[in-house]
Amino acid sequence: MPSTHLTFHQQHILQQTGLTLNESGHAVLTDFEAARRFDRDLSLKPIAATAWTLTDPTFARDQLGAYTLADFVRATLYRSDEERDLVAMALGIKTRGPYRWQDNRFCKLMLELMEKRYLFVFFQKYRKHGPGHWSILPCGYDWDGNGRLVESEMALFQGCYEQVYRHYKMFVATLVMFYRGGPTSPWLEGIECNWHIVDVIETLRDHDMLEDWSKLVVLCPGW
Repeated sequence: MPSTHLTFHQQHILQQTGLTLNESGHAVLTDFEAARRFDRDLSLKPIAATAWTLTDPTFARDQLGAYTLADFVRATLYRSDEERDLVAMALGIKTRGPYRWQDNRFCKLMLELMEKRYLFVFFQKYRKHGPGHWSILPCGYDWDGNGRLVESEMALFQGCYEQVYRHYKMFVATLVMFYRGGPTSPWLEGIECNWHIVDVIETLRDHDMLEDWSKLVVLCPGW
């Protein structure tokens, strides 16, 4: 097991959550008994949720309880660099810290995905909102003007959201929650958005969107 590059804190987390690193450096569930004893520490749940789901989704659902996308986003956003690296290892991506508040990698990725995944329907780059990712905001407000709600644009955002496939909703909802913390934000209130995290990871994997989602989750510094 390749573990020499792990810090003591990271090794301890892997032990607590029943994970080991495989030959590819991915964190996978191997010790089911340790995982069952896991005390469900909220700060470590993103690591457990991702690795457990990709190893054994039925086990993950049983152990995690009612752990939703919003819960996952809130917990992931405030993780240390060491813990974010473990989320990356669990998701099988090579992104590593340090993760800074103004991380150009996230801005570059968002701009790429706005084209690749047609996110420009939901997010736009606005001129007056600072450097980097601070200029990329969800549509629905007059961001370059008075900052107030534009009802027609919000209606367009929600109308488009309602029409897209479920896996695409999951992708967009994740980003909106990173921007404005939960299912009660103006963009998501009253519409389907807060699935169980196991459903999210499985669905995105099945539709070839998990890698892009994983990179955004790990790199996002919040707005």
